[in-house]
Amino acid sequence: QLTFPNGEHAAVPLEGEVTVGSRGARVSLQGLGLAPVHASFQSDRRGLWLRVPAGAAGVHVNARPVKQMAQLRAGDLV
Repeated sequence: QLTFPNGEHAAVPLEGEVTVGSRGARVSLQGLGLAPVHASFQSDRRGLWLRVPAGAAGVHVNARPVKQMAQLRAGDLV
């Protein structure tokens, strides 16, 4: 599940594809400098993946920048 420790959004189950961005995304967060669709979480038989569209900057997993894709584990900080 995707949780927001500062209360920006309610927790979201990570089933199928969950998009995050400023508008048109399943999780819409205003005023944070996000692209309309800034990143997406996708689950498949291999696990949970974070995908970053071209041109979206500032996406990190555990303080490491992600340019295109990263596999996630429980407890990762995005």
